[in-house]
Amino acid sequence: KRIIMEYQNTCYQKHFLNQVIVRLDFLETLDNSKVFYEELEKNIVKHFPIKGKEQLIKLNEINVKINMLEPSKSATTNDIKAGLQKEYYDKNASNKIIISNKFIVFEINTYTSFEELLSIVNNIFPAFMSRTNLTIQRMGIRYINIFEPEKIKLQKKFFQPDISSTISKRTQTLDDNLKM
Repeated sequence: KRIIMEYQNTCYQKHFLNQVIVRLDFLETLDNSKVFYEELEKNIVKHFPIKGKEQLIKLNEINVKINMLEPSKSATTNDIKAGLQKEYYDKNASNKIIISNKFIVFEINTYTSFEELLSIVNNIFPAFMSRTNLTIQRMGIRYINIFEPEKIKLQKKFFQPDISSTISKRTQTLDDNLKM
């Protein structure tokens, strides 16, 4: 199912995002045949046509079963499996996707809009889900802002009042420290 939303009213005219990372971790360790197959790769190379590293990785799963009634019957198992991890890059080699038997990571270093990010995820992830029923254990989106003074001078008007007052105090302190 594709998520379609309009965020035009909330888009910044200029943003300071240096990187956006979307990560989905799976509860299960998936078989290679369910992760690496032709249809999925076709969807990936539409956005990330440059193949990067292919690595053999070890996946360590520790399972703890606690028996509250009989603690002596509690058990811990350590299961080590071999897996693959593949990387694909966009045509500028600035954005990439990393896929393994335990996770998918979208690393976007040239972020333009949430709609474009969502479009990339929506074109790749449904093909991935069509091959297997999996449980997403953890997912997240991390927005990384790095304010570089040589590129832009921070101004109060860029932020909400409660944030702008903090930023204006910090930039004044930075300016004062640089003058010393």
